[in-house]
Amino acid sequence: EKKAADEKKAADEKKAAEEKKAADEKKAADEKKAADEKKAAEEKKAADEKKAADEKKAAAEKSDDDVDVDIDIDDKEPEEKAFSKEEKSAPDEKADATEEKAPSDEKAPASEAKSDKPVIPRPVTKTEKTPAPKAPVIPAKREIPVAAPSVRFSGDELISELFEACAELSFHPNPLEGAEFILKLTLEKLPSEFGMVSFFDLNKREFVVVRQVGGSASILLQRLPERSLVAHSAMRTRRSVVIAEASADPRISNDGRWKAAGVEPKSLLCAPVELNGRYLGLLELANPVDGDSYSASDGHALTYIGQQFAEFVATHGVTIDPEAIAPSGKKGSSR
Repeated sequence: EKKAADEKKAADEKKAAEEKKAADEKKAADEKKAADEKKAAEEKKAADEKKAADEKKAAAEKSDDDVDVDIDIDDKEPEEKAFSKEEKSAPDEKADATEEKAPSDEKAPASEAKSDKPVIPRPVTKTEKTPAPKAPVIPAKREIPVAAPSVRFSGDELISELFEACAELSFHPNPLEGAEFILKLTLEKLPSEFGMVSFFDLNKREFVVVRQVGGSASILLQRLPERSLVAHSAMRTRRSVVIAEASADPRISNDGRWKAAGVEPKSLLCAPVELNGRYLGLLELANPVDGDSYSASDGHALTYIGQQFAEFVATHGVTIDPEAIAPSGKKGSSR
């Protein structure tokens, strides 16, 4: 009985497996059939559209040909009438050439008509040659013009000013021009003795200085490692690092760019330029022109500028080409 039960169970399982296999095969066949029908319908639709387009094109060409034939017939009719008239009047020319000349001339085509009136030559106007356009003169690279420091805004008033001014960033065609604009804007709204913009070199994991204002020497193309304390903190927290008293801060003393630029940071701001965790660059300011220290409000403002600049750079890409950054040859030494 147990053996019989086991055999019945095995037979039932085998039957269920076969039924399942048959159902799967039927389902696959139905899906394949539906896909084939859909494909055939699409091919038929494409063929019908192509046929309709060809018929439309042929009809248009036929219409153009009919128009051309009508124009040719209309043009030839006056010429044929004039030619037949000339043939009819040819036998009578010997009888009275003087009398026959006038009517034949009247019916002749305008191109063959003769006139006894003197032909007055048209005045010839001298055309002056237009000089070829000269190639545009590309001005030499100049310092980024920054307006004289105005009133130092703070809080909501500063953010409101920045919101309106950052709208012009999108009009700049490439990241370096965008960097010039954003640095100029930053120094106008947060007047400082020194400012710089850096782009992130993904291959070497370093920040490269691409634009600067201030300092006694150029540090363009100088590099800062990704793990530098201030830069790493700004990128990790996604907001500006505010160092009110930077003179004795150990995070600054290890950064050789400041000494190379001839700047002694007394107060410092560093904002990340990043988008969704993607490193794009840095915005850095040093020493407010009023002699005061940077505040938390200044840090919020620079964070906002960095966010707006990050969206621009993410769209336009990062440029770290030395010839584009410092075409005049004024390059700082690389670290």
